[in-house]
Amino acid sequence: MNRQDSQKIDIHTTETGFQYHRGSALSIFKSDRREDVAALVCACLIALGAYAHVNYGWGFAHLRTLVGL
Repeated sequence: MNRQDSQKIDIHTTETGFQYHRGSALSIFKSDRREDVAALVCACLIALGAYAHVNYGWGFAHLRTLVGL
């Protein structure tokens, strides 16, 4: 594959002729599924952190006392 072809990877064309790059060539993951799983894990951790903060009053100050910083 030469440099010219490498820039055309994953270019999609709509019915009207508009071309766009999906962006998966810029990903650090080997597949879209791994990227989706990583995003799901991050979203779950954020949701659990928000739940703990709202229901238990946990925050950074409470975590500092638990860790001892």
